[in-house]
Amino acid sequence: MAMGAISERTIVGAKTLALGLLLVLAPLAWAADIRRSAAILADIPHSVRPAAMYGVAVVLSFAALVIAPFLRNHFVRCAFLLLFLAAFAVDRIVLATSGHHLDVTVLKLLWHNRSLAGPVLSEYASVIAPYCLATAALGCVLAWPPRQGLGLRYAAVPVAALVAVPIQYVSWKGALDGYPSPFLVAARASWVLIKPSTHNDLPLEPVTLPRDRNRASMFDTIVFVMDESVRGDYLTVNNGSIDTTPFLASSANRIVNFGIASSGGNCSVASRWMFRRGVRPWQLPNQPSLSDQADGIETGPRTTIWQFAKTAGFRTVYIDPFRPESGELHSGLSPRELGFVDERIVLDGPRHQRDLEAARLLVSTLSRKDRTFLYIDKIGAHFPYDANYPDDFNRYAQPDGSRFIYARHTRNDLMGSYKNAVSWNVDGFFREVFRDADLGRALMVYTSDHGETAWADSATLWRHCEAEPVSPAEVWVPLIAVTGDKAFDAALRASATRSFDHATHFEIFPTLLVAMGYEADAVTARYGPTLLDVATSRRRQFVTGDVIGRDARRWFDASASPVRDASAR
Repeated sequence: MAMGAISERTIVGAKTLALGLLLVLAPLAWAADIRRSAAILADIPHSVRPAAMYGVAVVLSFAALVIAPFLRNHFVRCAFLLLFLAAFAVDRIVLATSGHHLDVTVLKLLWHNRSLAGPVLSEYASVIAPYCLATAALGCVLAWPPRQGLGLRYAAVPVAALVAVPIQYVSWKGALDGYPSPFLVAARASWVLIKPSTHNDLPLEPVTLPRDRNRASMFDTIVFVMDESVRGDYLTVNNGSIDTTPFLASSANRIVNFGIASSGGNCSVASRWMFRRGVRPWQLPNQPSLSDQADGIETGPRTTIWQFAKTAGFRTVYIDPFRPESGELHSGLSPRELGFVDERIVLDGPRHQRDLEAARLLVSTLSRKDRTFLYIDKIGAHFPYDANYPDDFNRYAQPDGSRFIYARHTRNDLMGSYKNAVSWNVDGFFREVFRDADLGRALMVYTSDHGETAWADSATLWRHCEAEPVSPAEVWVPLIAVTGDKAFDAALRASATRSFDHATHFEIFPTLLVAMGYEADAVTARYGPTLLDVATSRRRQFVTGDVIGRDARRWFDASASPVRDASAR
């Protein structure tokens, strides 16, 4: 049908219907956030003016949504609708994949993990496409040229809303966020992008801890291994009902097993960044806050593990399997931090071979007999799980012998492909190391950055990095130490016996410093207890959200004893 044959009444009716559908499909969080923001304003004395300004911004937002489709100028109308609908679609996609709207916490997670954009878009294409198509269909109707329409002067309303909402949002530091998502997403994005300097922009501090004058480090090589997405109760040594890691279980006498520990965060960037800097919970208070008071990162220690190693006389080597897909500065790395790395070995072979190649590099490093601190990032069980092992590895398979397919997102496919990934990349790693490594003058500590959620809700695609509510399984990680030094081994074993299932990531950093030869009392005074003396009575906790910046974050309790997954046989 020619455009000229469509009556003005039909065009207006179609646009009105499309706007109605948009509002029906709109997140109910719009209303909830408006009520919450109103409640915040009601608790502030003399809040009439701020409340009026907030009310004006909200009214302008809704007015802009109604006016934009009826603007006569084609370019202006389409530009506004493209911006509004893109923000709306992104919010809906995030809601569908994570169960949460695109708030600052989620936006920060996406921004800090932007190096994974390619794999994530590919993985979630089946979810993203329908929302994009539905939004595009609405957009075609809303963008259809009206026969008469509103003059250009009415464009001042959407412009005013696009100016007012970010100004209001920034002036309240994100505390007031009750606006329609087409405006709120843009305001939150601008807040993230123009936010003042992050913790990575602060200068690093030199090493000031004293060395132990009575002894140097008893180790020639210190190895730290950070695995990816490996849940603690999916290793056979921690859960006898699952046989993912039979080799490691058969080597139980060679390892010191702390059981299921809790990681510092439930997301890779937060967990890895905090570990490398020895961040303590008190340094990162809950946010957001209207206070400009400096946090503990600004006032407290800002010295990386690399600096401690170099000052203690170790050559620093970083084995990195993520840079080919994730870029130079993944995992919260900064140029300042990398300046203290003597050698960065990038693994760029097939993904399922990188962890085994890391194990072989570990073995060759041990054979050099020089003083080396070796930091290994592993691929582990990163999503999609079935990309982490070769096609012919089928330790776990469907009843008919066929391969588990992660992309189907059924409970069986998720659990089966996850167990295969753990078996190939964890058991295979330890098999390579124990077969050839000489650990007589070495210490190796192994853990994972975070765990994974239970598989009961296979429709939820995010299995870690949740903002709220958070499953404790997201921070259940293995924690294993291996050393050939008899005295250190005995001390670790005694501590692991006392504190089984009660250790955390926060004890690892000071343990490595003591192993490097720093004075133990000075280390614990600044960084807390080590794995040699885990304080089982203390509160265990982990953080979600933004740790590199000063935006939304929240600490959760992790003190409850882990419950092994008995359904994963």
